[in-house]
Amino acid sequence: MNLDPILFLQPARVVDPDSWVGHIAFAHYLVKLIRPRLIVELGAHSGNSASAFAHAQTYLDIEGQTHAIDSWEGDSQATFYGGHIYEDFLEFSRLNFNGRLILKKGYFQDKLADYDDESINLVHIDGCHSYDNVKADYESWLPKLAPNGVMLFHDTTVTQNAFGVHRYWSEIAPEFPHFELPDSHGLGVLMPKGVANAQLQEFADNGLPSELLYFLSMRRTELMNYIATNRQAEIILKKLGPDLERPLSGQIDKASDRLFDMIKAHGENKNWIQKLLKL
Repeated sequence: MNLDPILFLQPARVVDPDSWVGHIAFAHYLVKLIRPRLIVELGAHSGNSASAFAHAQTYLDIEGQTHAIDSWEGDSQATFYGGHIYEDFLEFSRLNFNGRLILKKGYFQDKLADYDDESINLVHIDGCHSYDNVKADYESWLPKLAPNGVMLFHDTTVTQNAFGVHRYWSEIAPEFPHFELPDSHGLGVLMPKGVANAQLQEFADNGLPSELLYFLSMRRTELMNYIATNRQAEIILKKLGPDLERPLSGQIDKASDRLFDMIKAHGENKNWIQKLLKL
């Protein structure tokens, strides 16, 4: 298989939590395959996935939008978190997407009326991961999905902490054309209203080719390493003093670049680095 150039597109946003970063390259590719005018994400958290969709729409000059719906309160599975997650993502979207990425704060059921039936080309389900919640999200949003649209289910391989996505996926997937990405907690790709093109049909019939899976795994490792480096960089920068400006979350290499400059200034003193990293 020849790898599509869109797979090499650099991410727009890579921040914690890291559970979705292994799917960013595939998200870019999927947007190219189906060219969705409207994407709706149910559960956005810090914005890695929604930013990937909107970034691909922008790069491919697709006239459309990505809508990220979330209460930005958290839950017992994703943990509860403060408003800074929403504010950071909102500022990022304003600075980078010029109205293409819309954050809609609220509950999924309350936003259903915002959309006409068969108006959404791609629905990404990544909210509360209990069996009942995932089933309700799928059934309530299915009428909104356009013909040949795609439903994504994240966390299809997670079996602990009362996650029920894997159970619902095992029930619903055999009924329709589908395939699954195993990395980054699993991503199920379901096409319940028809298959948009021959490439997606090939994936549904035979799964993703090994070359593509290997590439996606390598991209995941690269981005996970980036996040780990940035975590260390932020720890060090924090320890160097509160007067230092905090790196803007989501801006690739900002923290690690500043850290590299500081290490050079200290003559790459490893003892100094290790001391700063001790919590």
